Amino acid sequence: MEFIEVAKIINVHGIKGTVKIYSLTSDINRFNANCKFYIDKNSEVTIKSVQKLTSELALLTFNEYDNINQVLEFKNKGLFIEESDLLELPDDEFYIYKLIGINVFDQNGKFIGQIKDVLTTLANDVYDIEYKGKSIYIPAVKEFVKEVDLDKSIMKVNIIDGILND
Repeated sequence: MEFIEVAKIINVHGIKGTVKIYSLTSDINRFNANCKFYIDKNSEVTIKSVQKLTSELALLTFNEYDNINQVLEFKNKGLFIEESDLLELPDDEFYIYKLIGINVFDQNGKFIGQIKDVLTTLANDVYDIEYKGKSIYIPAVKEFVKEVDLDKSIMKVNIIDGILND
């Protein structure tokens, strides 16, 4: 069974077993009552209630816990789902974990490198690509990203002068 981390438990809140989470997904609405999650990939929990604070923060209570002493150990732990429970994304969006490690080619078919990280910025995501032992950064926008084929593990990008610094 493959687990995907969707949030971090960053603190406890109050004395009734409430935890504060930081969402690692783009949709805070994925956290709903009766949804099943796993704390640190091993403790199965079901959400009892949700109080959304911001687009990234929420307070959760679980059916299984009702006391601060029961949830203190979860601070700084991950909140996971099974891969089969991932939400369907639009055609031009991808889960970050599926992009890490794919091969990147330029518009002429030349191998550039592999994606080693995806940086989230206010404007758009940026792909951190390992190129000849250093990082190059490609904005995750249509002007640069021409094709993504996760089945073949490839991405084709438009490289402009100066990006590779050869």
